[in-house]
Amino acid sequence: MNINNAEVFEYTPNYSVKPGNTIEELIDYIGLSKAAFARHLGVSIGYLNRVISSQIPLSIEFAIKLEMVTKVPASFWNSLEANYRTQLNRLVCLAEEDRKWLKEQPRKEMLKRGWISGETEQEQFQSLLSFYRVANRKAWLEVWDTPLAAARVSPKYKVSPSAVAAFVRAGEIEAEAIQCQPYSAEKFREVISSFLDLVKQTMTREVLLEMRRLCAEAGVALVFVKSVNGAPLNGVTRWISKDKAMILLSLRTMREDIIWFSFFHEAKHILDEKKKTNFLTGEAWKNSPDEKNADDFAADMLLSRTVNKQVCMLQTMDELKTFARDNNVSTSIVAGRIHHLTKEYTRFKKAFSFITWNDGEWKLV
Repeated sequence: MNINNAEVFEYTPNYSVKPGNTIEELIDYIGLSKAAFARHLGVSIGYLNRVISSQIPLSIEFAIKLEMVTKVPASFWNSLEANYRTQLNRLVCLAEEDRKWLKEQPRKEMLKRGWISGETEQEQFQSLLSFYRVANRKAWLEVWDTPLAAARVSPKYKVSPSAVAAFVRAGEIEAEAIQCQPYSAEKFREVISSFLDLVKQTMTREVLLEMRRLCAEAGVALVFVKSVNGAPLNGVTRWISKDKAMILLSLRTMREDIIWFSFFHEAKHILDEKKKTNFLTGEAWKNSPDEKNADDFAADMLLSRTVNKQVCMLQTMDELKTFARDNNVSTSIVAGRIHHLTKEYTRFKKAFSFITWNDGEWKLV
């Protein structure tokens, strides 16, 4: 041990070291008794023992004394003490409400996807707080639970607020990584109009990437995150900042018409610029004027509602294909409209197109 070499004592650990342990090792190395070491420091043996046992913090003044006597930099002792006290605060036993909150989180799925880490409850609790970017459970309730709870939820669907929050936060993290121009409503309207040409193409991963690129030019981060159990969402709209919006799509059905409908639905929420509102779109979130307006907008972007009567009259696959060709849309979009209008979900199943996407391809950035 070379106590004259300050580089030996550079301190950047990710674990807790009790300062007293290091002091005792250093006293043994020097070859002094504790009483003699205390005299060299100019403190009482009782004070030294309280520092070693961590009954009292290792002060800045004491760190300077240690530097003078041992040649070990005061910065090392200050860092050692700061890290130790930080770790002590992190290891405070979880309160009962914290444990309850922890159990409500979709930890298994979040661990599998690499969103959080940790083996113990304490480690996972800390990782969850970091994932959500909050300091404690109370802050999580304010930032995540309260805003998302404002969404209308049908009792028909089993919805987990924690699963919804995890899904939305995962999307937010990806959205933050997407470089976007400042939001422009005019530019975004142009982008949406240009998508009418993409609608005519077969839905592929490449089409989704092109959608993302064009949206970013208008200040909208288009994100795809695989759906989470307990969060039956097709899409989410959330403003990341005043100049950047997020459209998060789950692609959970993999059905082409639903993907397009979900996008245009969320795009309408962006155009309305209600920046303090979260919009969550799926079968569980219905029956509000904002959702109805977004539904109508999405429907008309794909296939004007003025032809709904004609759509309902289609009986055969040949009739459906002819109608789709004449209206310059895919058979999937026409079949989706039939399902929506008639509620006869077994009709024209073969008319639907699905995208293929392996688990490893979900993260596009």
